[in-house]
Amino acid sequence: MDLPEAAPADPEFDRLWVKNLVEQALAKLETDPDVQALRSQLRGESYQQIADRLGKKVTDVTNYLHRARERLGREIEKLIAEYSSQDDVADEIAALRRFL
Repeated sequence: MDLPEAAPADPEFDRLWVKNLVEQALAKLETDPDVQALRSQLRGESYQQIADRLGKKVTDVTNYLHRARERLGREIEKLIAEYSSQDDVADEIAALRRFL
């Protein structure tokens, strides 16, 4: 039995897929102060602007953002695992990394 050929990649679908995953993960981590700093960075604020707003040092903001990215990555992996088989999770994450 022949399997159907895979549909060609759709860049717009992929962009929306990544955006949706990131938004879902950020929503689950909304109350995390580190993630709030990441949201500020995603809105275009510099490390210095975030530090000034929070009354912290830039090195603190660097640490906040590092931890937030780690948490965000773990949350995205959990979301992917909800709809993918265990065997496909690694492939989905690899595909996701092409867009981040």
